[in-house]
Amino acid sequence: MKSLLYRILNLPARMICKFEFKRQTFILFNERPLEYAFVFKCIGLLYPKNVLDVGTGTSALPNLIRSCGPLVTAIDNIRDYWRIGDQIIPPVKVDSKDKHQLTCLLI
Repeated sequence: MKSLLYRILNLPARMICKFEFKRQTFILFNERPLEYAFVFKCIGLLYPKNVLDVGTGTSALPNLIRSCGPLVTAIDNIRDYWRIGDQIIPPVKVDSKDKHQLTCLLI
């Protein structure tokens, strides 16, 4: 019974995922792999405790960086991407002896 209910409740999500999968087309490679490689190479070399990601937009980069260990603060001009009322978490105050990294990839 649980299995059937689970399948029924997940049907819309599965349909959307299937639609998006079939809709994608290959155009050309862009510079994003090089940019991400640079960011993660710097994280591997510097081992920053905190990373400030400026101009995040709708990118998953802050989540990817956080999964590597550093604490991430992502900021952006919220009027371009987010509805009024969405939460913005203010940057945390850090000591000058902490290691930091600033990330901003330009498209």
